Amino acid sequence: MGDATFSLEEAQRSLAVLSNNEAWRLLGRSLRVVEDDSRMLSAAFASDYLWNLVGTAANRQRGAWLLARVHAELGDAAGAMRHAEACAALTETHANDMAPFDFAYACEALARAFRLAGDTDAADRHLAEAERLGNEILDEEDRDIFFADLRA
Repeated sequence: MGDATFSLEEAQRSLAVLSNNEAWRLLGRSLRVVEDDSRMLSAAFASDYLWNLVGTAANRQRGAWLLARVHAELGDAAGAMRHAEACAALTETHANDMAPFDFAYACEALARAFRLAGDTDAADRHLAEAERLGNEILDEEDRDIFFADLRA
């Protein structure tokens, strides 16, 4: 083995990606056990923490989105709402740093959180906005991924 040397920032970025991928892998499972749910939440928190240390505004927004999604998946309305609102605030504050799909995902997170909290009117408004913004995503692959996530 060679002598690989990593800076702390490089290691943190690598771990942010790995923990993000682990959260997504567990989100994609149709059957999860309690331990999987715990690992999924831990991975999402780890990714968010690390992106807040070394990431861009877009990385931080996506970390908040992932936490909102995981909390929603676990049925935690308060957690989903807290992180969806953080995602939306980051999206608005750093609009120039966001990709087109980030705007759609911010609305998707709010729609999911409001639905889980039982506010169907707010959920429907955010869902309609998410669909509108999703249709404005020019990159076909990004648009297809967004709508697959929206339907999940």
